[in-house]
Amino acid sequence: MASWLDELEERAGPLHAAARAFCAAYGIDWAADGVAAAEALGRAVDAFCHQQEDEDPHQEDRFLEGAGAYLGLLVLHAHGGPGHVSHAGRHRVLLGAHGTFDPFAAIDAALDAEEPLLSLADSLTLAESEAADSGPISSVVAALAAALLRARPDERVARRFELEIELLDGTQIDLRRVAASSSWPRSPSDTLRLARDMERLVDMLPQRRGHAPLEAPSMTPEQARECLTRVLPRPVPVTFARELPEGVALATERLGDDVLLAFVEQHAGRARFLRMDELGHLGGLAVVRAAALRNLRARSERMRFEPLQVGSCTWLAGKSGDGLDAARVVLSEAHARARALLPSASVAVIPHRDTILFGPAEDAEALTTYARDLMARAPHPISATPLRLPAADAASTLD
Repeated sequence: MASWLDELEERAGPLHAAARAFCAAYGIDWAADGVAAAEALGRAVDAFCHQQEDEDPHQEDRFLEGAGAYLGLLVLHAHGGPGHVSHAGRHRVLLGAHGTFDPFAAIDAALDAEEPLLSLADSLTLAESEAADSGPISSVVAALAAALLRARPDERVARRFELEIELLDGTQIDLRRVAASSSWPRSPSDTLRLARDMERLVDMLPQRRGHAPLEAPSMTPEQARECLTRVLPRPVPVTFARELPEGVALATERLGDDVLLAFVEQHAGRARFLRMDELGHLGGLAVVRAAALRNLRARSERMRFEPLQVGSCTWLAGKSGDGLDAARVVLSEAHARARALLPSASVAVIPHRDTILFGPAEDAEALTTYARDLMARAPHPISATPLRLPAADAASTLD
């Protein structure tokens, strides 16, 4: 008979296998539920804290990974929610409608605490708060959702990772500064101020009039020049453009069968996609694309690719950690850097915003399989289809 942990497998991502290995290693009954499961985890944490130090330098890392995965699934089972999500190598559990919980930080804190079990209990309380929209993250995201519902019922939160938000129309918002403006737990006055801050933020978003086509916003030459200094390329799946509300058409060009190249105007704490009807103010698509590549080059001096061994295959993976690795699929300098490290590199896969994989064409099928697994756990998936790199002496446009 399947246990509650097995029933969560689809939402658990890689946490499921890590939790299973943890239970096997520390003698925890896979079918233990509720309080019994929490007590079993507590005993394992307490015993680990009091055991004699081992010569194995990776023992604590393995414990933290397994115990964190088990804790994450424990709170997901207790409170419900979308489940595992990852972003730039960080793994979290989405709880309730707006909450995010970091189970690995919770275990790490317990291992460092003078009273590990009290620390673990505090983390369980935090998870409950996040699921109930009263936690330090969920309360902020819930306030944004409420402000959108009041002022912009045509808009909503489409994707989220902690306080990094993407709306249905592709607008990206970083709520960390808003959250930092008040302590948690929040006083009534803090809650009111948070609501007002969200109302002001929503008022700043581009307006849509029902489902009628948007009018191209007026833009002075100075504003157009400023916009071009901020624009960056952003690959998106074809389905992303299809999911936009009626009347919203992004400025895009085709990269592959299931990938489009869009463009975002980046500001501190937020970004927005450029629309097709704005291109006239900016000089056309060719001008926007050239500006986006120029700006991306300026941010790519420290781009980093590292070898990735998967079975018998050797690939390269983007490790810049700046959220722009996938965008570099259109950058000739990135192709050259990849070929210098892996001369056989002839295709690239961009499974999500923060990842690009380079490999030889003969590994296309294996790359696709690997990329699909990454996409399943990503908050901003793009494509698992390999894109052929242009010849080394060609322009920086993919064929």
